[in-house]
Order: sequence, then C-alpha cells, then structure tokens
Amino acid sequence: MSGVHLSAEVLQRISDKRKEKGNPTLTIEQVSRHNSKHDCLIVVNEMVFDVSSFLHKHPGGMSIILNQGGKDVSHIF
Repeated sequence: MSGVHLSAEVLQRISDKRKEKGNPTLTIEQVSRHNSKHDCLIVVNEMVFDVSSFLHKHPGGMSIILNQGGKDVSHIF
C-alpha cells in the first residue's frame, strides 16, 4: 500500500487553516464522500484535514493521496 507523506509543516498549515474556519465535527461516513481531486479529506489522529490544495504538490504524485482520500490514514503516520 502506498503511504501518504505530508510534512509536519504542511500538516500544521492545514491544521491552522482548519482552526480559522471553526472546528466542525464530521463522521467518517461524511469524510468518505470527499475523495476527489477537487475535494479531498483525510483523517489523521481523529482530526480531519483538507488536502485538496496539496495534491498537485505531493512529490510522489496526486494518486498517492487520492487513493487514501476520504479515509482514516492515522496508521500511515
């Protein structure tokens, strides 16, 4: 299985952006619907991250993250 590798800096920026928008609660079912290149969420340690804007920047390619989009990927980290 391919891993999702986001640097601590990227995760912090995503987390900061999330805090600015408030702190909505989403179920894993809701998150699972966000797995496209225009709308991609992942869950890491019970926190939801919108990684849509990072997809094209991932050094391993967009498909690595898209394959994990809408899922809890805590085990990878």
